[in-house]
Amino acid sequence: MATRARAHEPVIHTAGRVPPAAPQFSVIYESDTYVCVNKPFDVRVDGEHEHTVDKFVAARLRDKLDEASASSPLKPRLVHQLDYSTSGVMLMALTRQAANYVARQFETRATKKAYLALVYGSVCDTAHVVNRAIGATDGFEMRLVDETDSDAERSKAKAATTHVYALSEGFYRGQPAAKLLLVPITGRRHQLRLHCQSLGHTIIGDATYGQDSHWPLGDPRNPERMYLHAYMLAVDLSLSASAASMSLLAAPDPFIGVLEDERTRLSEKDLLQIFRSHGLVDASRGAVEDLQGIRAAA
Repeated sequence: MATRARAHEPVIHTAGRVPPAAPQFSVIYESDTYVCVNKPFDVRVDGEHEHTVDKFVAARLRDKLDEASASSPLKPRLVHQLDYSTSGVMLMALTRQAANYVARQFETRATKKAYLALVYGSVCDTAHVVNRAIGATDGFEMRLVDETDSDAERSKAKAATTHVYALSEGFYRGQPAAKLLLVPITGRRHQLRLHCQSLGHTIIGDATYGQDSHWPLGDPRNPERMYLHAYMLAVDLSLSASAASMSLLAAPDPFIGVLEDERTRLSEKDLLQIFRSHGLVDASRGAVEDLQGIRAAA
């Protein structure tokens, strides 16, 4: 389980893992109004910590920022969230107008997202839709809510839907495992982790909802990370509703080669159809090659 300083404070570290001493950030997209970063795993988005996404972006903008003026319009602004343990696409706005424009898209579900996950077990169905409501607990964790819960608990829960696609299967440290493409329709806290768990396929390295990170801190038997990655984000960056155009931001698949004896479950044609059906309109051949490990095998 994640260690916390006090209730509602940022995660200090994840049980069983030592945070990276020098996390490697990279920039996916950059303009005068937005910066999109490939966020490393076990790195915080903001807060008073040595390495955060907003500190990286601020440092990159140092030449543009007027540090002598508190009214400078160029400042990193959060428009969405990623869990501490999750890597991948993280978009930040640089002006108030840009932040408001994109934040509204997240609120109205106009953005489209896709994630990659490595999970334990052999996945029977190639495609699955999970409709399981999510509710809060008294602590850090969230929980699935269903008809066995009280009327009061069900009334407070929020509906959540995730499309799940089995991309490949193989083994992780000798155990059956699979790579999944996860397309969330809603954006509930810990939604993907709970929905994978509900299928009987816990995400490898999930120290909150899984059971594989219980060894002492730094023990090599613990997975090196939680294998969840924000892979694609389709979002309108035009700042003009009349000239709206979706841009696809993608962070390369970091899980190529992790599974042993990996075997593909979906064809390139199937993957392209999945991307298009979910509004990931600029999904490229390169993205499909990453997912199927074609580049790694070349």
